[in-house]
Amino acid sequence: MALKTRHIEQNIKQIQRTLRPDTKYLEKWKKTVDMVHWESNSLVTRHPHIDPAKIIPKSSTSDFPANAITVRFHSQKRKYVGVYIYGDVKTKSWGHTPNAQTYNYIDSKLKIDLPTKGYNGREFGYSFQGELPSNMDMESLKIALDYIKDTVEEINGN
Repeated sequence: MALKTRHIEQNIKQIQRTLRPDTKYLEKWKKTVDMVHWESNSLVTRHPHIDPAKIIPKSSTSDFPANAITVRFHSQKRKYVGVYIYGDVKTKSWGHTPNAQTYNYIDSKLKIDLPTKGYNGREFGYSFQGELPSNMDMESLKIALDYIKDTVEEINGN
């Protein structure tokens, strides 16, 4: 009987850990979701759960914010969505005074295409291009992709 009681006690502790909110995870979730910006389109602007302060105007990808995650609908009809994760801004300079030249650039970028269907009906999974910026870890990446995918499904009425 002692063995059974011990297993029950271990299971109860495990259930309590599962039910108790993990404050570190919740903080990471909030911080990661706060990094997400949405490029403006009619679907995004009408969505009630997207903060209008997080909607940016249509622009070139080079104008997307640094240290942020930007979501762009490439095709609203096909639900083709790209996620752009940008790292820190770096400054490069060359030449000597008074003819010195400088410019700013994003140190590391990752572009992710969410799962979609092709014109021929073939389904495609996630597509990754680039390098994950150092300001984000794998858990934050998963949180961001889950949040974005759920929101896109809400937007598209799935």
